[in-house]
Amino acid sequence: MRRAAWRLWTVAGILAFPVGAQTGDAASGGADIELSLPEAVERALRDNPILIDARLRRGVERFDLRQAERRFVPEVSFGTLGVEQTGDLGGDADFYRLAAGPGMLLRLPTGGDVEVSPGWSVFLDGSGQAVTDGAGVRLRLRQPLLRGGGVKVGTAPVRLARIAEASYVLAFEAATMDVVTAVIYGYRAVIGAERRMAIDRGALDRTRAMLAVNRALIDTGRMAASAIAETEAEVARGELALIRSRDRRDNAIRDLNVMLNLDGGSRVIPTESATLDPGGPPPSLEAALARARIGHSGYRRALLDVESAAIGVTLAENDMLWDLSLTADAEWRREGTTGAAGESLARELTRPFAVGIAVSIPVNDASAKARRRNRFAARTAARQAEQALASTVRRMETDVRNGVRAAGIGLREVELAGRALELAESKLEVEEQKLRLGRTTNFRVTQFQADLVQAQVNELSSRIGYLNALAALDRTVGGTLDTWNIDVEAMQE
Repeated sequence: MRRAAWRLWTVAGILAFPVGAQTGDAASGGADIELSLPEAVERALRDNPILIDARLRRGVERFDLRQAERRFVPEVSFGTLGVEQTGDLGGDADFYRLAAGPGMLLRLPTGGDVEVSPGWSVFLDGSGQAVTDGAGVRLRLRQPLLRGGGVKVGTAPVRLARIAEASYVLAFEAATMDVVTAVIYGYRAVIGAERRMAIDRGALDRTRAMLAVNRALIDTGRMAASAIAETEAEVARGELALIRSRDRRDNAIRDLNVMLNLDGGSRVIPTESATLDPGGPPPSLEAALARARIGHSGYRRALLDVESAAIGVTLAENDMLWDLSLTADAEWRREGTTGAAGESLARELTRPFAVGIAVSIPVNDASAKARRRNRFAARTAARQAEQALASTVRRMETDVRNGVRAAGIGLREVELAGRALELAESKLEVEEQKLRLGRTTNFRVTQFQADLVQAQVNELSSRIGYLNALAALDRTVGGTLDTWNIDVEAMQE
């Protein structure tokens, strides 16, 4: 019966201690904010300074991608638009020339480009009457056949921009997972600090109760008056331990405030009594490795680096080729002259058309050495990227193995610490009964009380350590976003 009562006190007073329930332990000068762990994570995703800065950068990065993807959208410009006075038609009368010459440039995925240049002009006499007019359009095509030609080369800028965007997304995801993991650690640190305060407060209460028993034994003559000094010293040590645990709690709150972007006087009150429940076993090594090959940030970034380096090799090798291009030029133009009676006196339509091959063979080219160096550098960068990928895979597998092993050891520690706590409770209960009967010493009871406190601290630390090991493993394999149902796309808007 007493064993059951003792266990009930342990559960109620330590593991289910109402965090922050006593205002005397509260951080001074601030408001209490009750948050569950998911609410704390949500708040961090919204207000964390690191993520706010990352979202601002994402706006610029996404703008750069949109601009790069418009590479094959026609560019329209107005190169000439104006009015000028001229005497080109002869005579003393003033004439005015109105001209407009818009242009359009279309880049092709094959590396070439098409330029369309429509034009219109008219001569007006002093009375505003049209004397001559003309309109036409000119088409120019240039398609590289060697250097600068081909779909791989023509689309390389867009593909590189998309790879850069994917790298930016990975960096944002990694920053988000880091913040979420840090908030998890910080939130549990607050819970752990609060429950450590409960442990120290319980130890102090037991020591004070033992002090009362000592005084009763002294009054009845069953204990020497000098024997109470040890208990009084233990009370003083318990009060000091409670002060230190309160300071740890306040520091944990301040750290969590920084993550949640709260003012220094606010106090987060964790609301989840089951937050430190160990739950089920960790994932198997095979499952963790399979998940890491999908979500590991470093591995995915290394794959992108390999792809980007391969494009760099393609461009560098293409730059070594001769400059051989297909050119075509066509022009359609209509011109007319208006007579005195307003009729058209002359009008003609010209459609010259030309197709050619332009070739440039460098001889003693000063830039050839630079291009050869660029090709060598690109090939070296590609080999380095492949080597980095292999190293990343090995490091990833090592990290996952270590994470799974740490989680497994942590779960075993939870089980052993729970068993040790039960034994420490039993030992202290028996020894306290002996003390009431005068059959033991204060020293032994004090020693057993210290053993109980250490067992409680170990049990609490093992729970937090195991849960943090699971969170760290989740971060390693890249599963944090899925675990917490975080929509990264929505966060970047």
